[in-house]
Amino acid sequence: MFNVQVDGVWRQFPKGTRVIEACEQAGSYVPRYCYHKKLSSPGNCRMCLIEMGLPKLGPDRKPELGADGKPVINWMPRPQISCAQDVVEGMGVRTNSPFVKECQRGVMEFLLINHPLDCPICDQGLALSIAAAIPCSPRIRASGSKTITRSTR
Repeated sequence: MFNVQVDGVWRQFPKGTRVIEACEQAGSYVPRYCYHKKLSSPGNCRMCLIEMGLPKLGPDRKPELGADGKPVINWMPRPQISCAQDVVEGMGVRTNSPFVKECQRGVMEFLLINHPLDCPICDQGLALSIAAAIPCSPRIRASGSKTITRSTR
């Protein structure tokens, strides 16, 4: 079992646990598109960015301990993807910092800017998700001039 700090709270996770799964178990949701725990983690979408740090090492190559007896975290200057990283002893993770939220907004903006406006998959997904969410409404006006009609039974 590894001791990992998730959003300031120390928890224990078994070896081989992905950081994104550890965050979920700790109650911190990390947004994702391409991650599924039963598949490999390509890390293509970059939506699961987090701040990550490892224990600060002293001259003797042992972790420096803070006043609370826990390792002092040396935070990395760039965000990391949480779907392709496994937890390690003394790791620190931030999922809700302003830096993380800014990075996630930037990735979302990039994905939306480069996504076609007339995507048939998104139109189908929108129709299915709206119909499932509001089953009693036979006609729903979506954004723009498109009208999604659902058959009533």
